[in-house]
Amino acid sequence: MIQRVIAYVYKRTLFRVYRSYVNDKHKKKLTNENFSIISNNCIGGITCSDLDQPFNSPTVDCFFYSSCYIKFCQNLKYYFSQELVEVPESKYAGKCNYVVAHLDDIEIHFIHDQDFSLAKEKWDRRKQRVNFDNLFFTMSDRDLCDESDVDAFLNIDKDRAIFFSAQNRSNANNFIYCYDEKGEITTPLFAMYRTFEKYFNMVEWLNTGSVKAGEK
Repeated sequence: MIQRVIAYVYKRTLFRVYRSYVNDKHKKKLTNENFSIISNNCIGGITCSDLDQPFNSPTVDCFFYSSCYIKFCQNLKYYFSQELVEVPESKYAGKCNYVVAHLDDIEIHFIHDQDFSLAKEKWDRRKQRVNFDNLFFTMSDRDLCDESDVDAFLNIDKDRAIFFSAQNRSNANNFIYCYDEKGEITTPLFAMYRTFEKYFNMVEWLNTGSVKAGEK
């Protein structure tokens, strides 16, 4: 047990040193700084933190189940105009040990928050920063995602919407097949350890606004 703890601490320390080097390199290459990343998981927030960019999107500290996320992305301005309302439990997962809220008919999971008032304050503040002229969308195959969700997301914006999957099920340029991921879906470590960078150049995408074939 002690050896495993030591190994974990060692791995995390090495990772922080490595990320400091990589982040400095990426920040020097970034030319597009006034962007908003709409994401269904932690990738958007992690990317902004790594690049020292403000959270110009309220989705950085939460996640959506896939069907709700698709509806949200397809009608952003409408949902941003709706009031966030706390609900006692999730229609997908039942009682949760974090904040769950609705925007009209979609459900949002504030997995990092225990207090609704704080979650709502951050959501309301950050949604005011969204740059609708410089939007980027990311999604992965977790959280009850099915084929219809994949197809719908890939058609939101063929250049500025990228989908990460552990299964090779689309030839679209904005579909990122993560061939080393094991199982049916991408793992939580996919975002934590930035393994998505193995398949996709995030900074290049933010700079150019397009996904190029062969960047994976």
